Amino acid sequence: MEKDVNKSFLPEQLVEYFVVESITELPIPCTKRFQLHIHLVEKNVLPAGHNSSLWESNGFTEQKKVHDFPLRGYRVLLLLQCRRWRHKSDPSRVIRNDITTIDTATRISKARPKASAGTGIRF
Repeated sequence: MEKDVNKSFLPEQLVEYFVVESITELPIPCTKRFQLHIHLVEKNVLPAGHNSSLWESNGFTEQKKVHDFPLRGYRVLLLLQCRRWRHKSDPSRVIRNDITTIDTATRISKARPKASAGTGIRF
């Protein structure tokens, strides 16, 4: 059920690769408005084509911030924690999932209507 609810509010690729860790409502300074910070953590799934016996999860990359569409009057900030894996026998080799397709999927197309021109995603 939770995954179905998340699909209603988040881009499909985010629901597929990330888990919602928390949602925080924070005031926007010098205004009477609030914004939602949605904290998402990448699932512990090794990138495709790599042998799980050779790689181990090794923490996270720097948190990525994505400004998303407003939701019920709230500004929305997605905070993405992406995993990295290191090779067990050669710790200098590090890999991670390519989330550039997720970035592309959350952007508004250039052909958006003028009415939504001020509600876009910024990186």
